[in-house]
Amino acid sequence: MRRDTRTSEKEHVVIALNISLEGRVGVLILDTGYHVPRPVIIMEDRLYPHTGWFKPGGTSRSRRLYNYTLHPSGRYVLWDVKEIRKGIEECESALIYTHQAFLSPVDCTERRNLVYNFKSLLKRDARGNVIAGLYFGLKPFELGHFALFYQDEKQQQVDFKISFKDIFLARELPETIYESLRRCQHQLELDDCDGLIKLLKETSSALNNTEFMNQLLAINQRIVKLAENN
Repeated sequence: MRRDTRTSEKEHVVIALNISLEGRVGVLILDTGYHVPRPVIIMEDRLYPHTGWFKPGGTSRSRRLYNYTLHPSGRYVLWDVKEIRKGIEECESALIYTHQAFLSPVDCTERRNLVYNFKSLLKRDARGNVIAGLYFGLKPFELGHFALFYQDEKQQQVDFKISFKDIFLARELPETIYESLRRCQHQLELDDCDGLIKLLKETSSALNNTEFMNQLLAINQRIVKLAENN
């Protein structure tokens, strides 16, 4: 079991509501951005209606559990994550500060993710389960690829990849890839009938801008180092 305490990086914003039930103190968390499709109730005494451990939304392959508890200071919520990968249980913890007042949308914007070196676009159902999407890491252009997926008729996840370079150079792709793109596009519910391929082309063009990418990755690395030293 591993508990990750290496960084103290502020990277995510949630809605937190302080509650009191007949004198019992608690917090209600709304966190749709981290695959949590339900309100989470955290009671100080951990009694009903305390949520406790639960499986968040995710893919059918996900084996992850979340648990939220109040920090003794009363100013934070402790967020524990358990995940089983290749038979090994890994644990991580994070703190959510719950005493920041909502001042303005700009004040609460997740600016950290603007330069984060992993990007994704996901479509979820009402329970938070992932239906379709795409994701990619910011790698050297020649080596990078878009990873995409969708659900087939049997509700099984179908994965496929397209390199940055193939999209940027508008290379002819196998018909099976075009069919997968059409299915992924449909399940993502993008308005434009060619919206997905247009999105990939625009993204690959940005990824091919060496000066822009070097600046973005340099900023990201500085943030990582600052977080490690705090």
